[in-house]
Amino acid sequence: MRKVVVLSLVIATVVATSAFGAVKPKSGAYAGNTSEKAVNGFPPTASFTVGAKGLATFTYRTLGCFSAGEFPAGVDPFATSKVILKATIPVTSGTFTVTKAAGTFTFDPTIKTVSTITGKFTNATTVTGVITYTQADTYDDVCNSTKVKFTAILGGNPTPTDN
Repeated sequence: MRKVVVLSLVIATVVATSAFGAVKPKSGAYAGNTSEKAVNGFPPTASFTVGAKGLATFTYRTLGCFSAGEFPAGVDPFATSKVILKATIPVTSGTFTVTKAAGTFTFDPTIKTVSTITGKFTNATTVTGVITYTQADTYDDVCNSTKVKFTAILGGNPTPTDN
């Protein structure tokens, strides 16, 4: 009988912790790769910092909807082709969402990029999520939504060539 009571308490504690214990991310710089195709062996990445107010300077490297120039051998085409979001993204119960966030596309700042980003911390140092973005150029060309997945870790540095 005693074993049943102890086992019941352990199970109840595990269930309560998993149901109510939201993941609190550790502060610092996070980086990881996205599901977009690598070019010349260079993977596209996502990076951001986590602080008291949430995620800041969310940056993802992409060739964009309209592509981003030539790809000479040995050169990282993503180094000059990033989308940078300035808005802070709040984290609630280990998850975050930002919709219709305007970003700067470094390859061509005249291309308007609008992003929706959702994510979830799977533990205190790892996050997975989805980036969905659209772009429009100065000629009113608009591309359909592009969706890429990402995984990032605290202290991650998947592409040391990134400046």
